Amino acid sequence: WNHQARNYDDNIFSTIDEDATGIIARTIERCDGSEKDGPWGRCIDLGCGAGKYLMKLSGHFREVVAYDLSPKLVALSNKELKKHGIHNVEVAVRDLSQVWYRDDGTGSQFGQMAEMESYGFAVMANV
Repeated sequence: WNHQARNYDDNIFSTIDEDATGIIARTIERCDGSEKDGPWGRCIDLGCGAGKYLMKLSGHFREVVAYDLSPKLVALSNKELKKHGIHNVEVAVRDLSQVWYRDDGTGSQFGQMAEMESYGFAVMANV
């Protein structure tokens, strides 16, 4: 994915940019959590790529967290957020193929399941 970063817009189909019916935007608007406390005010974008969804999400949720495997795509996302003065979005590198939660049979939990449960809305357009 780092290799794709340079020409991302030319090489990767963007579902939100090509949403001629507007169903994606309407879904995000209908689930608006910008005034809500707790999980419904938080959104996660798994596999955010160059951050095509982040502008829309930032206007409809108090907090947006986005992850991608590619450091270069994460850098592109952060550059766009900075350019638009958006401060309620955090983008970071994360390998989503790694297990976030498992039960080892002893009752103890590993990973980040509590983190995943703390989001009221999730985007997985590029996963």
